[in-house]
Amino acid sequence: MKYVLYMVVACISFLGALAGMLAVTGNLSSEALQRVAKSEEAVTEHKAAGKEDPLGPLAQSLKQKEDTLKKQEQELKERESRVEQREKELNQLRTELEGIRSEINTSLDEADSERQKRLETVANTLAAMDPDKAAGSLSVMPEDEAAAILNLVEIKERGKIMDAMKDQEFTSRVLQALQEAQPK
Repeated sequence: MKYVLYMVVACISFLGALAGMLAVTGNLSSEALQRVAKSEEAVTEHKAAGKEDPLGPLAQSLKQKEDTLKKQEQELKERESRVEQREKELNQLRTELEGIRSEINTSLDEADSERQKRLETVANTLAAMDPDKAAGSLSVMPEDEAAAILNLVEIKERGKIMDAMKDQEFTSRVLQALQEAQPK
């Protein structure tokens, strides 16, 4: 019982000290008490009337911004997905192009090989012919083709064929083409 009495006295002392402090600071006036009572009534009326608190517009604004950010995030994910799809398509096209390029290079190599064989055949034929007849056959060909064929003929035979050519202008152009065709 003593302890209860001590507790009651301590609470009363605390409340008295608190009231004294409020009075000294000027917060324990009738106006302050009326404001506190009115604000409690206003809060009660506000809640009863169903009005939103003043933080409502701020909360709505934050929710709108959050929704906007979610929408933008979704759009970014969709764009990222489209970009990844396009990258896959580009990689497929790149692979296809590399395959086509490889086929073209193979075809070109085969065509060059066949051309080289034909030129060698013509060169061997010309080398076996009489130099005058070989020179006559070469003189109707384009200079670069004649030079490519003569380049495959042995040097001795080539000299004989070149000597047998009648058109000196054609002969000089073929010689120049031969010079350009020679490896350096």
